[in-house]
Amino acid sequence: MKSKIKITLLSFFLLISAWGNAGAIDLHTYISKMTLGEDPGEPDTIYAVCSRWSATEQVIQIRMKSDNTAHGDSISGMYMPLVITTDKPGVLLDTSIAATYSGTALEYWGFPIVSLFTPYYPGDPSYFPMHALMGGGDWGDAIVLPFGKGDHLIANLVFNISEPTKFVVDTTSNMSIGRPLEVATTSAYGYTPMWKGCTCEQLEILGDLNRDYDVNLSDVVYLLNYLFGKPGNSTLKSVTVADFNCDGHVLLSDLVSLINLVFKSHPIPCKL
Repeated sequence: MKSKIKITLLSFFLLISAWGNAGAIDLHTYISKMTLGEDPGEPDTIYAVCSRWSATEQVIQIRMKSDNTAHGDSISGMYMPLVITTDKPGVLLDTSIAATYSGTALEYWGFPIVSLFTPYYPGDPSYFPMHALMGGGDWGDAIVLPFGKGDHLIANLVFNISEPTKFVVDTTSNMSIGRPLEVATTSAYGYTPMWKGCTCEQLEILGDLNRDYDVNLSDVVYLLNYLFGKPGNSTLKSVTVADFNCDGHVLLSDLVSLINLVFKSHPIPCKL
């Protein structure tokens, strides 16, 4: 049985690498002797969830909930075609295996994958809408690390950002592109789990001019430099981050409001 699993998964993931040129991959054809059918228990779900974020980074987790407990039903292969959209430029996906799979259920799998197959821009980690193939396979004679019942972290999508950005993560299955989400078990059985996407957006904090997600003295200094310093010393990504009185401008009165907010906890004028 181990030999059969090793051969079938190896065939699958060698062929997966040709996705961008070969088009839709038919797992039933390429994974010899694998039976495609229904989830062995209650419907499993692969889902995306917003995770940590900062002024320069947004992380989105891909997770899987499974109730598989029977012998041979552990997950040892996974095929996740995703589509990712953004509303701002200057976004870059970290496509390294370490960033994507460290600390996940796939971390020690024999063949983890991050493959970008965006039409006309294959392999470009900065072009959106982005089509990305995640997943991989686990095989080998010594170490086998499939997973069964539980809520498992599958992958981290780590994006470098230059300004607050809205992300939408879905599966290309919902766009009638290529194969759907599919997983393979240790008994060479395959099925399509349910899917739930997500929308993630970093919140702009009024007064957080340096975008460290805290309003403090450093923001007062930042605004001082913006108003009175040399041109280019400080820049604002948007007026609203420093427009305390909501008049559409950033002026000395806004600096006074920021100082009052930081040192005296005064309320924001236009929020009264």
